[in-house]
Amino acid sequence: MSVTPAVAGQSVTAFALASAVLAPIIATFTAALAPRRTLAVVIGGLSVATAVGVPLGHWSGWRAALGASRACACW
Repeated sequence: MSVTPAVAGQSVTAFALASAVLAPIIATFTAALAPRRTLAVVIGGLSVATAVGVPLGHWSGWRAALGASRACACW
């Protein structure tokens, strides 16, 4: 993808930090739901992310799509 090791490392770090911060919050909100409902929420979120992310990356270039996701993670 023609990114420098520094940018790749920052992207991985941003993802890890976002996961570490958001995982307990999402777990708190989904604790009251039945396990099947929680699984449906997770699968639905992944489906939406894939449906939006792949065309965005294809049309705007993967660098722009990764940059937008990185900006959202840092916001």
